Amino acid sequence: MEIDWIKLTDEALHVASGVVTGVVLAYCGLRIYFIQKEYELVKQRYLDQCLDVVAGELEEITSVFLHNWARSLELVKELRDAPENFEKAHLDQGFIPFRGSNFNQAAHHRLRVLTGSRIFWDCYQIALAQHMAMNAIAAKEIPHAISEHLSGRLVGAKASDVVATAINELKPMSSKSSEFALLHNSLQRIAAELERSRLSFEKIETFAKRANVLEIIKELEEQFGPQLHDEKSAD
Repeated sequence: MEIDWIKLTDEALHVASGVVTGVVLAYCGLRIYFIQKEYELVKQRYLDQCLDVVAGELEEITSVFLHNWARSLELVKELRDAPENFEKAHLDQGFIPFRGSNFNQAAHHRLRVLTGSRIFWDCYQIALAQHMAMNAIAAKEIPHAISEHLSGRLVGAKASDVVATAINELKPMSSKSSEFALLHNSLQRIAAELERSRLSFEKIETFAKRANVLEIIKELEEQFGPQLHDEKSAD
């Protein structure tokens, strides 16, 4: 029986071609999978475990303070409108504990790596310190002053005096808190920029050089620069 070498060779080449094609497709599929997986890991690390953490904590701090500020204002108005009927038990009601911050050093470090700047960390510390100080006045000092007045320990002080002092303390606080809306908005803008990106770990450093990121950092430096300078001078 004579072997048809030409036909046999064609069949072998056909089989080999199919094997090579299968290997190439498998390799490309795996490469695409791992690249996509890396993109997802980058977003998880710098979005879920970084930007979302910092923004969420800032939002919680602000929200708790504003709640306590509003509650303190209610007590002051209650004292103003009906001092003779004021219930002392109300002073311990309606406030939410201000837990401060866990600082989440890992999240802030990743944010500094992502943006190439420590401006977010510096602004965050200012926001935390100011909200803690304002919350102490709203949730502790003002209720204490009202309690002292009701107990007669503020000799010579009328209810109207306590009310006027408290309102003078509380009135500017809302505006001071809203100054940090830019910080929260900046975190959201950075997050949106990251969500639109397909970055590998190797190219993460290029993110900080983007025009949008540089513009956000510039805006923060312009608004909070004087406060940051004062903080450093105090140190």
